[in-house]
Formats: sequence, structure tokens, C-alpha cells
Amino acid sequence: MDTIAAVATPAGEGGIAIIRMSGDKSKEILSLAFKSKRPPLARRAVYGVVADARADAIDEAIAIYMPAPHSYTREDVVEIQCHGGLHVVRRILERLYELGAIPAQPGEFTKRAFLNGRIDLSQAEAVMSVIKAGSDAALRSANRQLRGGVSRNIQSIADEITDALAGIEAACDFPEEIDEEIERGEVLIQLKKALASLKRAIDPRSARMITRGVSVALVGRPNTGKSSIMNALAGFERAIVSHHAGTTRDAVTATIELGGALINLTDTAGQRQTNDDIERIGVDIAQKAQADADIVVVVLDGSVPLTPEDMAVLSAADERYVIAVNKRDLYAGREPFGAGGWGEFEKAGIKSPRVVSVCATEPAGVDELIAALREMTGRIDPDQDILTVKRHIDLALEAANCLERAISSAESGLPLDLSAVDIQLALQAILSIRGLDASEATIDAIFSRFCVGK
Repeated sequence: MDTIAAVATPAGEGGIAIIRMSGDKSKEILSLAFKSKRPPLARRAVYGVVADARADAIDEAIAIYMPAPHSYTREDVVEIQCHGGLHVVRRILERLYELGAIPAQPGEFTKRAFLNGRIDLSQAEAVMSVIKAGSDAALRSANRQLRGGVSRNIQSIADEITDALAGIEAACDFPEEIDEEIERGEVLIQLKKALASLKRAIDPRSARMITRGVSVALVGRPNTGKSSIMNALAGFERAIVSHHAGTTRDAVTATIELGGALINLTDTAGQRQTNDDIERIGVDIAQKAQADADIVVVVLDGSVPLTPEDMAVLSAADERYVIAVNKRDLYAGREPFGAGGWGEFEKAGIKSPRVVSVCATEPAGVDELIAALREMTGRIDPDQDILTVKRHIDLALEAANCLERAISSAESGLPLDLSAVDIQLALQAILSIRGLDASEATIDAIFSRFCVGK
């Protein structure tokens, strides 16, 4: 296999750049390009100079040689740490190419780690998940996958399915010794156990919340203080604040990290009846954001009675909702919403799991809202056995559908060998998650999304 070389650090100027080589000729190329007082030792950092063909210095550098199989790719690997100037890096790479290395393709180092058996395909995909993680929750989930957490769970399910297939085959091959009806019961137990484990692992909404963040929509009628609360949560002036109703017409977004989870805030247009075509579009966008959000914060003005527009926004309240009764400073010392007070909620038949009093200009009030959001996002557990990569989810869904057909066939009393067809398809889908039954095209497509040098 060719020896490949590429920059492993981001493109652009920097203090340090790392150039990585992998392949049988890595050590030989290093010995020709790198000059030092002592030859590179395994897994030891050695100071020296990278030189061109005329023995002129290109740059001072540190070289580290990692012999196979104890390396990232299970091949001989060399890393050269040099200064991060664009021209320096280009010259060093040109020298390595002169000596026999070739440019690495995107993801080729990790692809070699997979092909050489150091990691399976789900672990390889976790490498990019670690790189792209935007929150503690996403990073913990990616690291769990990288350490083989997903692989172990998937393999356990595959083992259960394999046992069921073995039982069917034995019943078909030795009908005199194995009672098919007794075996049917055992097979159904195994298939239902595998299906239950699969369904626990398939949770696209939780997967999205872990990897891409929790969507939080601030909704309500105009002038309740949604934009002020948005700015208070974001910690900077992200949305325009005005006493004029209808100032926010389009969705305004900001991202924060809360309790280890990424929170994607959306400040929406005030919802009311309007003849303004542009404002009507904003209201439609707000209603869609309210329907799609993981958490909905309904902002009410506690200094005045509830309005029909408030009721319209609250009519869809469910477990996703937090009601933020804003302008606490204006109703301090008395019940909100005028004479009716909190009883207005009961009259309207509103049942929400969380109601907090807020003043967007007072840190204490905002802290109560943050505490409510943290409690809700705290339900996200990146350490649980759920799949977070779309390819894995799609394959698991395919396997689950196959198992459901197999279970239905077995329960209806049809011969077990008919169920075996769907069980085999389920097993193939499950094994493809780990790359044990993946096509070359699938593997190429996965690694093409990696960055060069990884």
C-alpha cells in the first residue's frame, strides 16, 4: 500500500503545523528528509531539521516515529511538527512527495485504521463526530462511540439474532431431534429481545438534540419581552428590543451552552392577527418554530390580564412548554395578570409543567428560567445506548422492520425457515453499522466526508 502524507492541522498560518505520513516507506522517507544528531527512535520526539534535496534546511522540526502495529493506522506512521507557515508546510510536503509519498485523500488515515482492523466503521465515524462536537453532550456521545460503546451494543443485538438463526437452522436440519414448536418459542423470545434493544437505540429526536443541539423557541404575542429575554439568555444584544409591537418579524437565532448541552435559541415574531403581509409571514414562521421546537418558552406579560392572543399561543401547551411570566418588576408584590392572578391559568384550562416569573432586566429572574431549561435539557443522556449517526439509525430501522416481519410470521404459525429470510436481512443491516457487511461504495462515501489529514 502506498505511503501517504498530508497536513493534520487546519489550513492556514499558525504557530505549529503537523504533517503526518503512514505506510511502509514512512521511516525510510523520514531518514532521507529529516536530519538530526540521532536517528528517530520509536515513539520518541527527536529534534532536527527537514532538508531539501540539496541538504539545505527547510525548517527546524520535531519528528516522531510510531512503528506498526502500535499506531493510529496500524502501519508505520511518522509525524513532523514544524512551524505553521503556509510556505514552510508546502515545501516539506513537496520534499516528502519527492521521496515517494503521495498526497492522502480525505479520511484516508482513518480509513486505513478501519481497513487494518484497529477500529470498526462506527468507531471511524465517531472520529469526525469528536472533531465536530459543539457541546459537552455531543463530545461525550462521540467519545462513547469512539471507545466502542455503540459497537458493543450492536454486537450484542447481532449475537441475539444469530442465536435465533442458529436455532431455526438446527430445527430445520434435525427435525427428529428438535421440536419446531418448542424452538419457535425460543426464537420468538430472542427476536423480541433483540427488537426491544433496537427500539431503545433508535431515538432520532434525542440523537439530534445530542449532536446538533436543543431547539428552544421563544413565542408569544407582540411586546411581551421575548427579544429582551433572548438577549438575556444569549448574554449579548442579539435581538432588537423596542416598545413598538411587531419589531421582530423574522426568526432571530443564537446558540449557547447550558448544562453541557447546546441550546439553539430562536426569537420569533409576535403572534397576532394582522393584515400586514410581511408580518403574517413572520407569524407563520413563529408558529412553525413553536410546533417543531424541542422546548417552547411562552413569554407572557404579567403586568396586564391575559389576552385572547395569549390563549391562542398557550392552547398547544404540553410537556415541552415553559411559561415565562415576564415583567415581574411591574407586578412585584401582587399577583400577575391583574385581579385574576394565577387563577387565570385554571380558568383557561392551561396545564403546563413549568411556570416561572421573570424579569428580563434582573439576573435573578433570568436565572430561574435558565434553571427550568437546564432541568429539561438534563434529561438528555449522551451515555445511553442510542444511535446518533443517521446511517446507523437508518440501518437499525431497516433491521427493526425485518425483525417485526419475522416475529409476525413466526407467531402466525408459518414454517420457521420463512422467518429466517427476514432475520438474515436484519442481521446484515445490523452488521453493516459496524462495517462488517458494508459495501466498498458505502465505505468510500463515509470517508469522503472526512478532512484531509484525518
